[in-house]
Order: sequence, then structure tokens, then C-alpha cells
Amino acid sequence: MRAVAQIYARDLRRIATNSAAAVIVAGLVALPSLYAWFNIEASWDPYAQTGRLPVAVVNEDTGTTVRGTPVNIGKEVVAALRQNPKIGWEFKNEAEAMRGVKDGDDYAAIVIPPEFSARLATVLEETPRAAEIDYYVNEKINAIAPKITSSGATGIVEEVSSRFVETANGIIFNIFNQVGSELAALQSLIVSFGDIWLLGAHVSARGWFVLFGIGLSLLFMLLVYTLVSVFGNVGKAMAIVLLVLQLGGAGGTFPIQLAPAFFRAIHPFLPFTYGIGLMREAVGGILWDAALEDMGRLCAFAAGALIVGLALKRPMDRLTAGMVARARESRLIH
Repeated sequence: MRAVAQIYARDLRRIATNSAAAVIVAGLVALPSLYAWFNIEASWDPYAQTGRLPVAVVNEDTGTTVRGTPVNIGKEVVAALRQNPKIGWEFKNEAEAMRGVKDGDDYAAIVIPPEFSARLATVLEETPRAAEIDYYVNEKINAIAPKITSSGATGIVEEVSSRFVETANGIIFNIFNQVGSELAALQSLIVSFGDIWLLGAHVSARGWFVLFGIGLSLLFMLLVYTLVSVFGNVGKAMAIVLLVLQLGGAGGTFPIQLAPAFFRAIHPFLPFTYGIGLMREAVGGILWDAALEDMGRLCAFAAGALIVGLALKRPMDRLTAGMVARARESRLIH
């Protein structure tokens, strides 16, 4: 051990007294670190730089009409991709895109065919046809790039699904809204006429009783549709909870002064409160000051529902999309 220590000390003295040897040894010591540093720096988080990876996008979708509403999913997808920096999207015609892939200027090309929206729209028909996106990739340019561009193509498919579901939901919602409005009005007519002529209930202003009933049916249909549209299945539960709270807190059966403190506290904030007040006016004789006040408050509830629906629909969809996807992965929720 003493001999080893002497050799080690001698070599250190020689390095310290010989500048050339010191430089060579320093280079040998630093070389592995330089190799590691440069290699790590060059490979540091490449997936954060995929916005510089050129991928051609071709939209040839001619659009279609769904239930009288013009729809062009391809155009909507292109508009969304222009705001998406995750891939270096380049929007070209088909000839330019194919040439770019062939020459290696673009790593991949994604082509949305002319009948794309039309095929997507068949989901609302008895015999739906699959809509396809054409994907071309030049695998010889780089071994990793196809994996990244494939993930971009998958992102487009997800964007297409999102856009079409949003569009289709809007159209279907309008259809059901129209049908629901007619159904709500019809139900209200049956209930109102049944109260007057079948049950023989005393109603001072029969015409207003029927009209008020129709208006209230449409209002509560709007409230329920808004909750379900914005919050999905949670909105259905919220609608049921709201119904239960209103049955106890609107003062429809017993005077509200006889209810527990909680229901007295929420009484002024429930639409049932003013709906019942309006119907009572028609039953007992209309005092228009009171009736107009009730109608004004009910209109405020309707306006609030519209504002919530317009303002929160998209943010809530984005907020809950991940949670819903994870819940579906459990196979307990569909």
C-alpha cells in the first residue's frame, strides 16, 4: 500500500509541475462529463419541441347538412389546429402535402376527405357509415418521428370526435328542445284543463291559469335542460335535489312560516316560490302588481339559466372530460 501511495503522489507532482500533462489529464477527466452533458442537453425533453415538427394537414371536406343545419367538421378541426402549437401543422392542398411527405419536407400528412362530414352525420341515421381520415407518413426520415406524428393524428381524431359531438349535441339538443317544449306545453294543458274540468277546482282566471301553467312548464324545462347540458349526469342529480328542496321550501302546501328554518331561508331563492304565487293569483283573482313581480323574478331565473348554459357549457365540458374518461376506464360507469 505504501508503494501505491508513493506512485500516486509522484504522479500528482509530475502533473502539477508539467502544464502539458495537466491539460491532457484535465481533458481526460472532463471528457466523459462533456459527452454526458452534450448528449443529455441534445435529448432534453424533445417532446416539448414537437411544435417544430412539420405535419401537413389537408382539408377537402365539403360539409353537409344535419337536420337543416350546415355542418363542416373539417373546417372546424382546421380552425382548432391553427390554435394548437403541439405539432407544426402546415395547411396545404393534397398535391403539396404528398410532395412534402415524399421529399421529406413534412414528416407526415393528414387528409380529411370530401365526404368526411357527410359520413359523420350518418351517426344520426339508421345505417351509419364510418368516417375516415387518411394518414401518410415518411418513416425513412427518422425512426422516432412517426411515433410523434401518429400521436398528432390521434389528437386530430380526438379533436374530430370532440367537434362532432359538440355539433351533434347542439343539433340534437335543439331537436329535443323543440320536442320538449311542445311536450311540456301539452302536459301543462292537460294538467290545467284536468284541474278545472275534471277535478272541478275553482279558478277565477281560467285563461291566465292555463297560460301561466304553460309558461312555468317551459321555464322549468329550461332549468332542467341547462343543468343536464352543463353538468351531464351530475346535472340530473342536481335537478332532483332542486325539486326536493322546492317541494319543502316553496310554501305550496303549508305556510312557509311553519317550515323549519332551513326551508324558510331558501324560500326566496326558489323558482317554485314565484311559480306557486303566480298560479295562486290566477286561482284566487289576479292582483297584477303581485303577478308581475312573480313573473319578473321567474324571468330572472330563465335569464340566469341561459347565461349559465352559454358561459359554462364549454369550460365544464373541458373540466369534466378527463374525469369522465377515467371513470369509464373503471368499467363501472359508461
